[in-house]
Amino acid sequence: MSDRELERLLALELEEARPDSVTARAVNPIRRSMRLLLLGLAMSSVTLDILCLNYILPGLGSILMLLGLRSLRQEKGFKAAFYIQLFRTGLTMAANGLRAAALWPLLAGSMAFMVWLSVISFLLTTAEMLSLRRGLKNLASGAGVKTGGFLWALVIWYIVIYGLTLLPFPASGLTTGIIALGAFSLIIWNLWLLAREITEAGFSVRPAEVKIGTFTLAALLAALSVLLVVLGYVLCPQLPMNWQVREEPGETQVREKLLSMGFPDYVLEDLTDEEVLRFQDAEQVLCYVRSYNGDGTDGNRAHAADPKPLRVTTVAVKLPVRLNTWRIVRHLEYTQPVSFYGSEAFYIRNANSYDWFFSRPGDYSGRVLCDRDGVSYAAPYALLTEENLYARSSYGHSPYYVLFGLYSLPNDARRQRCYVIVEYTAYNTLSYYLQPWMEYAHQDVPLQYPVISGKDWFQGERSFNYSFRRTQIISLLQAKGDNPKFE
Repeated sequence: MSDRELERLLALELEEARPDSVTARAVNPIRRSMRLLLLGLAMSSVTLDILCLNYILPGLGSILMLLGLRSLRQEKGFKAAFYIQLFRTGLTMAANGLRAAALWPLLAGSMAFMVWLSVISFLLTTAEMLSLRRGLKNLASGAGVKTGGFLWALVIWYIVIYGLTLLPFPASGLTTGIIALGAFSLIIWNLWLLAREITEAGFSVRPAEVKIGTFTLAALLAALSVLLVVLGYVLCPQLPMNWQVREEPGETQVREKLLSMGFPDYVLEDLTDEEVLRFQDAEQVLCYVRSYNGDGTDGNRAHAADPKPLRVTTVAVKLPVRLNTWRIVRHLEYTQPVSFYGSEAFYIRNANSYDWFFSRPGDYSGRVLCDRDGVSYAAPYALLTEENLYARSSYGHSPYYVLFGLYSLPNDARRQRCYVIVEYTAYNTLSYYLQPWMEYAHQDVPLQYPVISGKDWFQGERSFNYSFRRTQIISLLQAKGDNPKFE
């Protein structure tokens, strides 16, 4: 056999052994991995704020990105991207689990926690995009395919999006969103074209060895995500409260004086000795008691025959100072069994047209109490904080001060109650009205996702959220000369 004949036969054998282009593309791990990777990128970056899709889509997208990088993790660049994405997937799943815990509103309300979470997310995302760019560039070089500037565009896009969230003015308008979505769509499309060119050039890589199939691993990760959410509900259904046996009253002289002036005994016994001593110079005590059915005073779901389990006692104590100063005690007690889920919340502020007569609520204190097996327990509020807000009026933006309280109450107890003491000072010594407006929010459903607190609900997250019932607690203290009274 001549050399030419031998070369012809070898060429025929190689031609028969070579797979057709369709088969090569079907089994090429680059094509499969890029399909999962790009789909995961899209789901993680472009979400819908409806039906919890802003949490579901990023969670699924993170899993798809991990699966896509798994087969390519032996290639340069993709190995680092895979391990970064592995950490990001765990972080996303843990965050989704925490959003089901009653503790989440406190974490989300912590500036330090959210800043650190944002910084970590930004650093991980940037590092992964840089590693992904390096990996794609190496694949393109091996296939002899030229890459455009869109590999850098992917990195820059994520940096710009994170930068927009740091601007002091809203940068998430419709125009900005359309531009960002258009740029991202263009980047994803070019990445898909690059992957197709690499596979059509006949270039391939040896996929990393795996012990669990893609579908099986995806199902396991999705199940783990759901399990973490369930654990969030089960392990932290309420805010953590530091319940301790209530101390026995040690101060008797001031307590007897206040009782003789008309201070309700069931309120006075809940106050600490330190709080009672601050009433030792009291000149006058006024009391106003009203029961609520817990559905609010606006009449949306209130009926005359409904029970009224919430008793609210307002005690006003006049103090002898140069300016008229009143210390107001608000005592909320459930006198009938009620189911408690998640958290309870309230806020207090001046709400009458003479707000400018009063200083900000300066000195405040309070705690939460309940009875169990004949023993009284007390705990500090999970959150008791004062915030400065602004109300729009014909005179511009007027500041007003709001005191927020956040706590949880146990279901296996009796007489679940709380109180808060706030001090007001009136600058008009002749005639004034004091109306310390209070609103109370009771969580009415056992489950919500993501969990929000009554404080968040008060501050604007009421849209399409019916987890809380609102009760407006109104008491007007009218003082004219030396004859103050509740109206």
